[in-house]
Amino acid sequence: MSQPAFRASCSQFPTGVAIVTRTRAGVRLGVTVSSFTSVSLDPPMVLVCVHRRSSFLQDLVEADSITVNILADDQRDLSIRFSQHPPTGRFVDGQWDGTTLLAAAAVLECGLAEIRIAGDHAILIAEVFDAFSSDRSPLVYFRSGYHEVSQSPPKHSCPGTLGGSDIIQLPEHLLEGGNHLLTRGPVARE
Repeated sequence: MSQPAFRASCSQFPTGVAIVTRTRAGVRLGVTVSSFTSVSLDPPMVLVCVHRRSSFLQDLVEADSITVNILADDQRDLSIRFSQHPPTGRFVDGQWDGTTLLAAAAVLECGLAEIRIAGDHAILIAEVFDAFSSDRSPLVYFRSGYHEVSQSPPKHSCPGTLGGSDIIQLPEHLLEGGNHLLTRGPVARE
């Protein structure tokens, strides 16, 4: 499979955008991530994926705690600022209380529980100790661009797209043995 085909397929999944932060020796550090999701409700856990070449990964590995700041739809500039190099000048006074973004859509304060390497990324699993949310709409990343929740997505431009009644046929090796939640063929509708 080609990397462009994989990227195009994954870009079809809209994600939120977050800035993961921590403090080291009194210095605030942070990076933009879009690979973030909840993992467990009991105990409350989330995961964040960071590229193995990221200079911020070593800072995260050494952290006891991290803060996940979920960006609001008007914070695209922060997402861009925290994704650029060098990592200086990212924190602007008045926007932050330590590692917490004051106007974020949501904030999760976490303790790092586990780190796993998967391909070219590290998966950081963290237990959530405290969470805050606002009524602000989140910033969304979809089809390689930023969007607002209320905004209609752009027209589909990928060849070979699925129509409303098309069924994806799974490869045989995914269906063999064991109790799978995946089934082959159309699902009966009531």
